[in-house]
Amino acid sequence: MSMAGELGVDTATRRSVLFTALRHDAGIAVRELPEGEDGSGGHAATGAWVASRMGLDERVAEAIRCSHERWDGAGRPQGLAMKQVPVQSLIVSAVHWACASRRIPRARCSPR
Repeated sequence: MSMAGELGVDTATRRSVLFTALRHDAGIAVRELPEGEDGSGGHAATGAWVASRMGLDERVAEAIRCSHERWDGAGRPQGLAMKQVPVQSLIVSAVHWACASRRIPRARCSPR
């Protein structure tokens, strides 16, 4: 939320960032989708399906679906680039990478 605030995004987008961050890897827990559901997009697409089934806003579901996309288009599952990627996804991805990276001291990722 802090990074979203520093970027000057509106309150609705900040809330969307929070929900995206909390649920962006929810698809990992799903072992099998109901018949007729497409699981070819990996856990990010499955997580978006979970979010929509939970009744979360479509912006959140789309941000979860795009949480592994990259600014340069080298991400997955759709290979979106630049402004095609929701800002919520980019924020969550950047923070997730920074906290998971061994090159950045963990102290910088502690909650405020």
